[in-house]
Amino acid sequence: MGCHTYFYEKIEPQPTKEEIKDLVAAALIKNIEFWQKMIHGDIDSKLMDAYPEWTIEYGSYYRAIDKRRLRMINAGHCVEATYNKYCESYYSLFGKLTHKSKANKFYIETVYSDVFRKGGYPDIELTSLKETLDYINNPENYCQTYEWTNKRLEEFWNKHPNGLICFG
Repeated sequence: MGCHTYFYEKIEPQPTKEEIKDLVAAALIKNIEFWQKMIHGDIDSKLMDAYPEWTIEYGSYYRAIDKRRLRMINAGHCVEATYNKYCESYYSLFGKLTHKSKANKFYIETVYSDVFRKGGYPDIELTSLKETLDYINNPENYCQTYEWTNKRLEEFWNKHPNGLICFG
């Protein structure tokens, strides 16, 4: 049934705009270096064989895009795009799924997921146990729960009082 539920804890302290910019810049520099190696044939041939679309033209195209992104970020442009790239970069650098809330706060994944399921992909963020229970117990929301759902929700909210649940 339905989409997944993702459970996050708030990153504390929240990253500053400068930290976000630095992390995104580091990730883009890493990408640019990769494209440069690919263009010059300095990547393992088995990897290149696995991705036949990785041609010199392909690498040149994406290297130029990442260089442009880096220039724009360093100039302080495209703040929203930078925030979104931060989530992607955080994952690629640290292996942790990150989420930016509607309030522009950053959260990192927890070990909890799919404690309940929901049909569709609602653009809703749940921020407390009460709010979550009210949501899943509302018959109009058509949530699938399990015998252990309430126990796991209580456990999550006790461990992560500044947590966030969203759907995807």
